[in-house]
Amino acid sequence: MTMNSPMMLLSPSMTVRKRDAMEPLTELP
Repeated sequence: MTMNSPMMLLSPSMTVRKRDAMEPLTELP
């Protein structure tokens, strides 16, 4: 969990992108 904490803060974009790829419908207008 400690390694994931800094990774998420360093690359918050990665987390958002992963969620978008899983639910691209939410990103659509």
